Amino acid sequence: MTIVGSGTYQYELNEKWAQLPSGWAWGQVSAVATDSQDRVYAFQRKDPPIVVFDRHGQYLTSWGSGLITDPHGIAIKDDVIYVTDRNDHLAMKFTLDGKPLLTLGVRGQASDTGATKDIELPLRSAGPFNKPTEMFPAPSGELYVSDGYRNSRVHRFAADGKLIDSWGKPGKQEPGEFHLPARTAASRSSRARGSSSPSGAISTSPPTSTSTRRRSRTSASSGRRSACWRRTARCWRASTRPRVTASGSTPAATSTWPKPAASG
Repeated sequence: MTIVGSGTYQYELNEKWAQLPSGWAWGQVSAVATDSQDRVYAFQRKDPPIVVFDRHGQYLTSWGSGLITDPHGIAIKDDVIYVTDRNDHLAMKFTLDGKPLLTLGVRGQASDTGATKDIELPLRSAGPFNKPTEMFPAPSGELYVSDGYRNSRVHRFAADGKLIDSWGKPGKQEPGEFHLPARTAASRSSRARGSSSPSGAISTSPPTSTSTRRRSRTSASSGRRSACWRRTARCWRASTRPRVTASGSTPAATSTWPKPAASG
């Protein structure tokens, strides 16, 4: 038995947690998320892209075949699923059972950033999308999309999908600069936060301004998440009520995360 962590954050290794149907094999799992009933939604890079388990790892259902070419980010808020299709340049919204609610972007159409390779800094920022990474809703209903492997922006949309504004430019040092914006989130005040994957920095912008603040990702909680995020072929089961988030490669990787306390 392997247990890591201390205090509230203790985890037990469980490599056989996810129980796939007989004859199934995992594709590369890019991320996972949980709904209000602690069901776990694994987002894998093969059909079906969404595979659903109960909190004990029992297979429940799957869906999405043919809808998503290159799964990347997944988030669940108020039992609505938000995903990105990286190579098809889409951000999409679904019900828990897979009914499409909203699609942002034009399938297969990338914005012109001058980029020719993933991860490298693009020549310029552009509009939505060029390999987006994650979509997340603000409490106001507005949507934020980090973009991405060949762009350096965070885009803000109205709830109906209309683009409101975008912020960010290529770079690694100054406020408002992004190098592969990989994650996005919004506080209760709808302040948007975008993180750059290679540099590990976080930029923050209020919804009514293009001004930004930047800080390095050095907090203990961020460090714990990053350590779990990069583990492969593992499930970490929390000693308290779990919240699951994960990424990895074949076989599936899942990391169990406790639900955080409410904050402003």
